[in-house]
Amino acid sequence: MNYTQSEEYLFNTMPVGRAIASLAVPTVISQIITVIYNMADTFFVGQLGDPNQVAAATVALPLFIFITALANLFGVGGASALARALGRKAPDEARRIASISFWFGLFSGALFCLLFWCFRQPILVLCGATQDTLPIALGYAQWVVVIGGPATILSTLLANLVRAEGKAGQASFGLSLGGAANLVLDPLFILPQFLGLGAVGAGMAT
Repeated sequence: MNYTQSEEYLFNTMPVGRAIASLAVPTVISQIITVIYNMADTFFVGQLGDPNQVAAATVALPLFIFITALANLFGVGGASALARALGRKAPDEARRIASISFWFGLFSGALFCLLFWCFRQPILVLCGATQDTLPIALGYAQWVVVIGGPATILSTLLANLVRAEGKAGQASFGLSLGGAANLVLDPLFILPQFLGLGAVGAGMAT
């Protein structure tokens, strides 16, 4: 949590407009990439021409949104408190805040994934799964929620904490790299000319 000279300049000396732009532009770019890769699953699954596959991926979307909400709960809140601690020149307090955000985010994510796994069928039915889409939705959600959920939470959470230290470029690069990897892996896992796993392959790629 130690400032470099460039971060001191960013927060203490740089004109406010330039400082906001240097933090906001990389963040906006990474969010655009995130939106694109969130749409990629539906796009590539749609290429299969099977409405049940598309419906199964859509049914699991509320669960993914809930995971993102957990990440933002601890990531955005922790980032705000961390930034204020760094502004007060209190690096030890900033470390504690980062640690609390990390571990509470990880614990809550793991707990949610465990609860979902225990009640996965009624939850997916509540989200709109039917007899035709439930088996596919279970396979998709197993990868996106149960296996990938904690990693998804930590990815967003840590990006917020890193951004609070003034490293918006590094945080955005990490998120963008994950989005780019998903865009590359989606067709390989989904389309029949490759592995042909359909919506379940989309979950694996994500």
